[in-house]
Amino acid sequence: MREGKPIKGARSLLRIFFTFSWVSIVALGGGYSMLPIYRRELTRLGVVNSEDVLTIITRAQSLPGPIAVNFAVVMGSKLGGIPGAFAAVSGVIFPPVVVILTLGKLLLEHRELSYLSGFLYGVRIVVVAMLGSLILDMLKRYKRSVWEYTMLGLAVVALFWKMPGLIIFIVVVLVDLFWRRLGV
Repeated sequence: MREGKPIKGARSLLRIFFTFSWVSIVALGGGYSMLPIYRRELTRLGVVNSEDVLTIITRAQSLPGPIAVNFAVVMGSKLGGIPGAFAAVSGVIFPPVVVILTLGKLLLEHRELSYLSGFLYGVRIVVVAMLGSLILDMLKRYKRSVWEYTMLGLAVVALFWKMPGLIIFIVVVLVDLFWRRLGV
């Protein structure tokens, strides 16, 4: 990761802004769909490596709020200090605000068109695939026990059965505490 002084200057801040804006524009589906693209773009630009991006994603997930904004704050501050964080967050927020204001009404008026609904359905599939790729990369990085993978699998199955997330969380925590008490 880039260590030492943060990058400075208007050109560098514009580069941060436009990088985060571009990803925000092309990554339909929300913050988690942006993360794999951020990883590819930031490593392609040579400002960080892939491992560093995964570390920053982990840090960003520990903060309250939307993951895209959290990632922008952490990565932007790493690249350019407080001005870099501001440039990155502005880049993440600006494109969706413009799209919502300009295209939101059109989408609502024409959502019954088959090609539009097909496009939106296709976007969902792509987002799921991108999230799956990111999850697999994170699972490879952080080695877990068979017990943790089993609990993860059971939680996913419970979600498919439409069980409330809070109940799944409580059950997983209680079972894990019980399991650890047994010393297994």
